[in-house]
Amino acid sequence: SIQRLLPPPGDVNRKRAENTHELPSDIESHAADRQESQKQYYDRNCKPSKELPEGQTVLARDFSGNKTRWERGRIKHGSGPMSYCIAMEDGRAIRRHVDHIKP
Repeated sequence: SIQRLLPPPGDVNRKRAENTHELPSDIESHAADRQESQKQYYDRNCKPSKELPEGQTVLARDFSGNKTRWERGRIKHGSGPMSYCIAMEDGRAIRRHVDHIKP
């Protein structure tokens, strides 16, 4: 029968899959433009990092024991882009991320 030779009705005007997603001719500049666009959206909600001077008194989260609590200490030095070493009042030295430090 002739119907076995014809494509299904939904496929008559459908484009081939390999033709629907063509890459731009200048892929590197396109990728750079998309990265810049993503950076702008990210930077919109990004908080500036806290910079804490050495010797400043701070409250740091203490996770020892059963309860977490805030204890007083002094900034010794930075130990990374977002963390600091802190000398606690009880003599311990701990390292904390800026999210766990209150100036």
